[in-house]
Amino acid sequence: MSDFLYTTAATSARDLERLLHIMHPRQRQVQTFQGQWGQLALLDDHYAGYAPFEDERYLLFVTGGPLSRLHGEPPRAPTAEQTSRDARLSQALLKRWCRTGTPDWTSELSGPFVVVRVDKQLGEIIFVTDPIGFSSLYRAQTNSGHLVIGTHPDLVAQQAERFSDIDQAALVDLLINRSVCYPYTLYRNVSQIPPGTLFTLRCSPKMGIQEASSTYWLPLEQDMETDLEDAAACLREAIAGYVNQVSGAVGRIAMFLSGGEDSRAIAGAVPRNIERHGYVFVDQPNRESRTACRVARVLGIHPHVGTRTPDRYLRNLAGCTRLVGAQHEYVHVHTFGYEQECRLEDYPAVLGGIGADVFAKALYVPTRRFQRLGIALPEQGVILGREEAGFSVDAWYRDLRSAKQVFTPELVDEVYARRLAHYDRVAALRPESAAEWTHIWPWSPQTNGGADVTGNRRLFRSFEVFTDIEIIKLCARVPLSWKLNHRLFQRAMKPFLRPTWMLPHATEGYFPYFSTATNIFLRPGNLLCWKLQDRLRGPEDNPGPWPVYSRVVASQAMKDLEHSLLQQHGGLLYGIVTEAHQEKPLADWLSPLQRLQLAQLLWSRSGLFQSQPT
Repeated sequence: MSDFLYTTAATSARDLERLLHIMHPRQRQVQTFQGQWGQLALLDDHYAGYAPFEDERYLLFVTGGPLSRLHGEPPRAPTAEQTSRDARLSQALLKRWCRTGTPDWTSELSGPFVVVRVDKQLGEIIFVTDPIGFSSLYRAQTNSGHLVIGTHPDLVAQQAERFSDIDQAALVDLLINRSVCYPYTLYRNVSQIPPGTLFTLRCSPKMGIQEASSTYWLPLEQDMETDLEDAAACLREAIAGYVNQVSGAVGRIAMFLSGGEDSRAIAGAVPRNIERHGYVFVDQPNRESRTACRVARVLGIHPHVGTRTPDRYLRNLAGCTRLVGAQHEYVHVHTFGYEQECRLEDYPAVLGGIGADVFAKALYVPTRRFQRLGIALPEQGVILGREEAGFSVDAWYRDLRSAKQVFTPELVDEVYARRLAHYDRVAALRPESAAEWTHIWPWSPQTNGGADVTGNRRLFRSFEVFTDIEIIKLCARVPLSWKLNHRLFQRAMKPFLRPTWMLPHATEGYFPYFSTATNIFLRPGNLLCWKLQDRLRGPEDNPGPWPVYSRVVASQAMKDLEHSLLQQHGGLLYGIVTEAHQEKPLADWLSPLQRLQLAQLLWSRSGLFQSQPT
């Protein structure tokens, strides 16, 4: 995605360029624009068709590389022949905007985006955020009253001289929930501009800075679907439409494969008349990679297995933190480095299935799972009440009492109040499914995995199917009960899963092609078979796709890193941690992922702007 920094203050174009170069592992060209409306620096984009378009009056550009579905034109996706300097799509969007009024942002662009239009004659600049917040936009105000707006929270804070002004409640929130509650960031006076919004500034010497905003879309719980089969058919059609739009414009495509169900369903939807390459990343060849390769062979895909060294995530800490920011979990950018090692950056499109479990399978609604002789009986969804909303579903600290034993009670109360306020905000939109949507709207700050979409799009031409606007709108209209037990997902994906019906999920043991009820009888056989194999051959060191984070933090390299960082910046913890825990080892009160998050944050204090990446 293309990133930018905008400021209403007169500043050096070189300073803005230097900041943007810090974030990316491979320096790209930066274009700068300035006028009475302010100064703007734009990092060159690797998505074709979205280069800035400028004429005598207007400047317009689109970040994020969304699919274009402009009215009156056929759907378009970047092709292999187009270059990043092609501005045809930006020009078409500007013409549409000027001739017929504000475009319908819920249909004309699909995927992560921020659209910026500058009217040089009026001194007006309009920022349009995507409906769900896949591409976040941040706003800060300087002490002198100037505004800074950009797509990277740390760069915005640095330009506004807020980088050292840590919001302690947000820091506690980050360590407890592994995310910062919307609309806050790690920094005081730096906040997220709402998704689905037109944010307008007018700058003039006489009137100063004038702000206005209007909302064009919210995930309202209205006009709900009434037939599960119809909803599944619509979801299947939307997925096929997105995949065909992307793959139909290119001669070859890459996709992420796994031993699970999301990626194989997407792979099954891709037309077989193009060259397809599937990538799976694991610690070492294991059940996950073997299953993924079997899926690839059945579907006629060229399989590629990428392996990780034990220290990969520690080596990636600096680069990933620069890429996505200190408040987003850098470990979720699992592809960092593979864009060069596996040449992902050379593909015109890389397909993924991130978000399938979030939007179509109710990931963020806890369920009761009853175990009977290793058989998982059907789950009963639990709709959380307001009092439970202060903590993420997978938070390490399950209640206020346990959190206050570790962190300063006043700060825990503030975190809880912020999250309850956000729950109330979402409940006003979705009273029946607030527990689910509190954790996914807006996307990036609320979801622990929000960094993966952002990181991938900054590294290569990533197209995530479940960022499609038609899919998002449909999933907002689907009753929560349909998403439980994979009911909606399984019915929608069944035709795409049919070629691989005989292959079980590599870690859970069920067959994605079949329903949950059928898998009650099928799954135990796989689990028993794996146990027998472990007895005969010995258990696999790590049969799944993700690293074992407890091993990552147990390494001597991690211990040395923590010791060094605590010596330099350990003072940050004294104001947020109870006295009883200030001298305790981190392993006593933080989970492995929280320790990595803390290391990321502490490293950013001196490392982020110390030098440019090589």
